[in-house]
Parts: sequence; structure tokens; C-alpha cells
Amino acid sequence: MTDMKPVTMLWRVASYRFWLYAAIVFVETTFFLGRLVFGLVLQAFFNALATQSHLTPKGGASPRPYFFVLIGILIFAALIRGLISLAGTYAIASYSFSMGAFLQRNLLRRILERPGAQAVPGSPGEAISSFRDDVLVIRGMMSITVDTIGLCVFAIAAIIILLRVNVEITLLVFIPLTCVAAIAQSMKKRLEKYRTASREATSELTGAIGEVFSSVQ
Repeated sequence: MTDMKPVTMLWRVASYRFWLYAAIVFVETTFFLGRLVFGLVLQAFFNALATQSHLTPKGGASPRPYFFVLIGILIFAALIRGLISLAGTYAIASYSFSMGAFLQRNLLRRILERPGAQAVPGSPGEAISSFRDDVLVIRGMMSITVDTIGLCVFAIAAIIILLRVNVEITLLVFIPLTCVAAIAQSMKKRLEKYRTASREATSELTGAIGEVFSSVQ
């Protein structure tokens, strides 16, 4: 897998139990879009307060149902969002642990398929790091892809809503955020360098600990 492109690798991992992965993406996207429901309901509530300052009219008239409908929608949306979060947590845990076991099984199978003298190409510390750290990194990357898809859909919908409210304020808010994202992206090479150095140091430390225990035995 060392020569495989990251996108190809992520797609192959996502293809493992693909329907569960697609369900997680749907649940997470729905969870993020639930924030828009709260915002729209609160917008309608405060817009109504501008013309109607009381929940019930004066003079003993019947209560205005509009406010109570909005409050009911808000409570209902909160309950649905809580159920979605619960289902998403269960699905993510199931997919994450099964995917990690799947990757570790493939690594072990590949090692057993190699000739005895070349079963582990690197040091024992590197092999342990591959089984532990690399699998954790891939699991984290898959979680990030799920969140990224959901947040992208949420951001597009939010930008459309904000543009309909006020174009100038929306641009003033998002232009600085875009600049911050561009600066963070420009630091990618340095982060990769630190990641590589951290991985090498972890492998050397793990290998040294293994050699110490082997010497004692």
C-alpha cells in the first residue's frame, strides 16, 4: 500500500462495508443540517416577535398558535437530532472497529505471504507501528472524510441562506475564513515533515524497547 495514492486507498477502505459507510455519511450530513433547522426556526420566531410581542393576545382572546408551532418544531427537531446522533455513534463505532480489524488482518496476511527471510522488511518497531499507528491514522482519515462531506453540504446550504439574507455581510464573514484556510493549507508540507519525523522516532523507540526485552530474555 506504500505506492497507492491516498484517494485510491481511502476509496478501497470505504468500499469495505460500503452501505454502512454511506449510512454514516447520510446520518452525519443530516446531523449537521439539523443546525440549519434550529436557525431557520429561531429566525421565524424572532421575525414574528417584531410584529407580535406577546405569545397570547390581550383581552382574553385565543392564543396565537404560530409561536407554539415554532416551539413544537424546535423541540421535535432537537429530539430527532438526538436520535440521529445516537444512531450515528453506534454505526461509526461498528464501522471503525471492523475496519481496523480488516486492515490489521490484511497486514498480517501480507506478512505471512512473504518469504521467511523478508517477512518484515523493516525493523520490528516499524512493523508494530504499522499495525497500531497506521491503522489508527486511516481510521481517523475515514472519520474526517465523513465529517468533511457533512460539513461541505452544511456550508453550501448555510452560504445560500446567508446570501439570501445579506450578501455584503456574508462576504465579509467568509473572505477572512477563506484566507485562514489558505494559510493552513500552505503549512501542509511542514506538517508532513513533522509527521514523518514523529513516525520515525516512534518506530525507533518501539524497536529499542523490543530489543531491551529480547536482551533480557
